[in-house]
Amino acid sequence: MNDQRIAWLLTAAPYYWHPVFSKFVRQFPQTILFTAKWPKFARGYEDSFTVKVVGNRKFLKVGSSTTGYGDTLMFLSPNIIGHLIKFRPHIIFADGFCLWTIFALLLKLLFWWRIVIVYDGSSPSVDYKNSKIRTFLRRFIARFIDACITNNSAGKNYLVDVLGINKNIIFARPYLVPDIVALLHSSQSQNTINNLIDNITAQSHQKYPVFLYIGQIIPRKGVRELLEACLILKTQGYSNYILLIAGEGWQQQELEKFSISHNLENNVKWLGQVEYSELGSYLKYADVFIFPTHEDVWGMALTEAIALGKAVICSMQAGSCELVVEGKNGYLFNSKSPGKLADFMKYFIDNPELAISMGRYSEQLMSQHTPQIAAEFLTQVVYSVSHSHKVQ
Repeated sequence: MNDQRIAWLLTAAPYYWHPVFSKFVRQFPQTILFTAKWPKFARGYEDSFTVKVVGNRKFLKVGSSTTGYGDTLMFLSPNIIGHLIKFRPHIIFADGFCLWTIFALLLKLLFWWRIVIVYDGSSPSVDYKNSKIRTFLRRFIARFIDACITNNSAGKNYLVDVLGINKNIIFARPYLVPDIVALLHSSQSQNTINNLIDNITAQSHQKYPVFLYIGQIIPRKGVRELLEACLILKTQGYSNYILLIAGEGWQQQELEKFSISHNLENNVKWLGQVEYSELGSYLKYADVFIFPTHEDVWGMALTEAIALGKAVICSMQAGSCELVVEGKNGYLFNSKSPGKLADFMKYFIDNPELAISMGRYSEQLMSQHTPQIAAEFLTQVVYSVSHSHKVQ
């Protein structure tokens, strides 16, 4: 079985994939990751698996959304065909229903390769339930695949209920999971954090509760609603907290002006882009992680916070919200309800010990979802697909 040639066709391969791949290739050394967007290896995982960059991604925007991904068509290089013919994989893990997946299925007619669809999770902009053409095309593609993997039950429900895929060939379990070592690979930011917090709390001689957001500063991520929640806290007389915002995006300047104009600058601190290897330092220092997204098929930032033992406040529009056990490791709210978000922030401010107990539960929960366990899950998918005799 270890001589199986495995091809992964991922249009992008962010850092959080790297720990899982590094462990997967120990079982299947003849694995190649083909991608159109490669950031470089995450620190600590340099050259731990084989990567081939094929062309790049081009997007055609056909529809806009103020709080979602938007409607786009993605174009990928057809050169992937030559790479696959040369490699001759036994099994292909293909990224959703993209162009490369279609190329792989056409080649399957010649070489009888097994195809596994990688469908990270379900969300309105990604499912395209309102598009009859896309739904028809996906249902047609689904007739020729051998299996699907997805992170959550929402993804499985879409694949079964909308696309009509046999539930017996759908494997649902979190495989996009964080690696604590990678997140804590650099400790350079710790002094920066200490100085920042000390300067803010120097006059009060006490440590304020620290909330943290990590992600893009764009409308889909709900950062404006997070600031509106802070404004609600201000009107209610709450100023004894700190909100750290790590990330960048085109909406940042607008939201920084919003923060200043509403006199939130004493509570809200903008960190800018933070290196992946430094995220763990910020997460360890924070008391509560907030994920206010309007739409995320999964949402790695939340899993990273849970893995590092944080209490969380998460919107119900995040695919990874299935990892939040309300009242145990955090709370869920509707992303369009900043008032509810403010209520939960206030609850943690009034009860600082709550973050500690919830953080312990988070840590225990994510001990079941590590890169090693994710790699073992993917290995079982390979075994299952390899021993299946026909597409079901």
